[in-house]
Amino acid sequence: MIVLKFKNLLKPLLLFFLFTGAIYSQVSPTITLPTDKTVCSSSGFTFTVTDVQSATTTYTLNFGTASLVEVSDTGQATFTIVGGIVSSTLFTVVAENTIGSNTATATILVPILGSTGTISTTASLAICNGEA
Repeated sequence: MIVLKFKNLLKPLLLFFLFTGAIYSQVSPTITLPTDKTVCSSSGFTFTVTDVQSATTTYTLNFGTASLVEVSDTGQATFTIVGGIVSSTLFTVVAENTIGSNTATATILVPILGSTGTISTTASLAICNGEA
């Protein structure tokens, strides 16, 4: 009789461990943003976030007064910035899944040539179409 009771307890425990093990195998997001990205003033561009994990994750991109949201289960989210930005702008991304969250920031640079002379910047020295 003791063996029978033990077998009856074993099934629910086994199911519990299998179920909780599946939940905890998911990990918190750890995101990477583009670095040294330079764009032309008022031109649309894409901004891609990569993640070390590929569970369903909500990525929220904030810049200026704008906020964009993408949901992905591939470990990557690409945002399309329509209309671009007109000056160097701080981009903040928050990635959240059921286990945790991660936040990262990156500055997107917009080179502006105000007058003739020497360009001094850490950004790309490429001049955008239509700008002197």
